[in-house]
Amino acid sequence: NTTSTSFIASPVTGSITPSKSTSKILIRANFGIYRAASANAYATLYRGSTDLVPSSPDGIIRSYSHAVAWDNVTIEWLDTPNTTSATTYTVYYKVNTGTVYINSSAGVSIMTFTEIGG
Repeated sequence: NTTSTSFIASPVTGSITPSKSTSKILIRANFGIYRAASANAYATLYRGSTDLVPSSPDGIIRSYSHAVAWDNVTIEWLDTPNTTSATTYTVYYKVNTGTVYINSSAGVSIMTFTEIGG
């Protein structure tokens, strides 16, 4: 969980070693976000320490409503890491107020990778 209003790393992470430097990697991260009523939770995807969506201060997804809730969310991203070295992807998250939880006791996160040959 976090009370951070800036993106921090979550435990939703995984890595892949591409077989070709020209390969594309399709990343799919499925996880649950819990936040209090009237709180906004945000999530984005990083490759290593690089934000894959730096132009969006609120990341890729936003979870909000007027009620306390668990939201099951999916981030899907097609990346070109240009490497044959092990590459780590991590979901980062933040909240505008209060506390946000990822997969506390209400779920399991799954991150899958598909290499698309280059």
